[in-house]
Amino acid sequence: MKRSEPIPRPFRGGGGPPEINDTFHVLSDNVAYFVRTSDFPPPDDEAKAFKKEVVTKVWLKTNDGWKVVHFHSSVHSVENEYAKLSRKAERPGI
Repeated sequence: MKRSEPIPRPFRGGGGPPEINDTFHVLSDNVAYFVRTSDFPPPDDEAKAFKKEVVTKVWLKTNDGWKVVHFHSSVHSVENEYAKLSRKAERPGI
């Protein structure tokens, strides 16, 4: 199985530290999953959007201990609410 390429992280700089939220969900004695969302604030000159990264991992308990059996990471540009309101004000009816 070919692994995907690492996601470049140029968005880590300039906008300050990310806001990170971790949640763990236990499905049974042998299965759990983890979700991390990271909101990366934009540099001041790009205040209309920010980057959001979502990471999910599924863990399975085996005889050798807990193992990650699924991993996914995605990064999205998200328009902030202020930018959405500004755009609506510029184009009434949308």
